[in-house]
Amino acid sequence: MDSILLYKGIKLSYINTDSNNLVHNHEPLDNVMEINYCKEGKICIELNSGSKMYLGPGDYSINTMMSCANSKIKTKNEQYSGIRISIDLDEIDCDSIDIFKKSDICINEIYENYCSKGRFSSFAGNELTDKIFSYFFVEAEKLKLPYCKLKIIELLLYLLDMKPVPITQDSKYKLDQVEIVRQIHSKLVINIDNRYTIEELAKEYLINPTTLKTVFKSVYGNSIAAHIKEHRMEHAAKLLSDSDMSLAEIARGVGYENQSKFTAAFKAYYGVLPKEYRKR
Repeated sequence: MDSILLYKGIKLSYINTDSNNLVHNHEPLDNVMEINYCKEGKICIELNSGSKMYLGPGDYSINTMMSCANSKIKTKNEQYSGIRISIDLDEIDCDSIDIFKKSDICINEIYENYCSKGRFSSFAGNELTDKIFSYFFVEAEKLKLPYCKLKIIELLLYLLDMKPVPITQDSKYKLDQVEIVRQIHSKLVINIDNRYTIEELAKEYLINPTTLKTVFKSVYGNSIAAHIKEHRMEHAAKLLSDSDMSLAEIARGVGYENQSKFTAAFKAYYGVLPKEYRKR
């Protein structure tokens, strides 16, 4: 485990292991939060309360060092890599971080929201968290510390502002369901010009339609229709800026059967007509 001190009270540790069983030995400290992020592999953390946290690629969790003292860690196929961010709530000084100066931001809100009173929270990663966490693994050594210091702030702001929905031990969501939803998401984005019904996707991927909708919203923060519409509009905007395709071609390319429906949807999303957007 290699560690980097990012700010006073905030430490980043990189974890790589090829062992199937580990023990996380430390003092039971309720004032220190830990954010675990799984980059590769799968991991099960057995907390001292008997509860278990399961993390797959892209997933992350928040707990205190009180709840994970002497916890047992099991990996699948003896391969795991990820990071652990430790935040000492007694040491951290928000005024020493420029972006937090003279603000009402209180990191203790994360503690209260997700891991107070011995609780823990685990989350299915989404596109935004995937992007944030990816910068902790930048290869250029001279860029690593600046990026890590920047992205830890972005991660804390995300947890304070977005209020992601935890997947707890009692949740119906399982890692295999989350993985299926990610596969469905990839299919929808790659085939942005096609439209699929919930029933078609559920039948193809052998998942209950209600479970598909519920887990998708948990992972990506929005319904399937609303989330994919964002992708359609963003892709359309890129085509308007970077190509000479006609509006009719772009409409078909992002899944609209006619130009008028596409134009109405684009204006509702961006506030301008496609032609005006292209001109600007």
